[in-house]
Amino acid sequence: MTKDGTIGKVAIVDKLEKPATLNSGVFVLRPKVNNLNVTYLMHSLISEDFKKFIDDIKIGATVPHLNQAALLKYKLTLPPIELQNKFAERVEKIEKLSFEIEEAIKEAENLYNSLMSKYFD
Repeated sequence: MTKDGTIGKVAIVDKLEKPATLNSGVFVLRPKVNNLNVTYLMHSLISEDFKKFIDDIKIGATVPHLNQAALLKYKLTLPPIELQNKFAERVEKIEKLSFEIEEAIKEAENLYNSLMSKYFD
């Protein structure tokens, strides 16, 4: 999670092929519980509720910053792991469909451009 400047951006890094370093503008969140789905966590951290929380705890007017101690005060709603897993499955299906739609749009645009070029050039 980014903590300086553009704050609150999140990503899941599951595995790295090589060792990596991070700059000081990033928090690394490593859940130490077995009853937390990382996809559920990520979507909780991009929710409007969490954005409001970040807005309330950020410091700095020109360049905003997040403080780790303040961030740890966030109360994450934690439904049973079964519900989190169902949520994650639905998110993955939606993301897959979204990707497929984007690819179909690109293919249609390429076909359109090809036909326009063929008939009008």
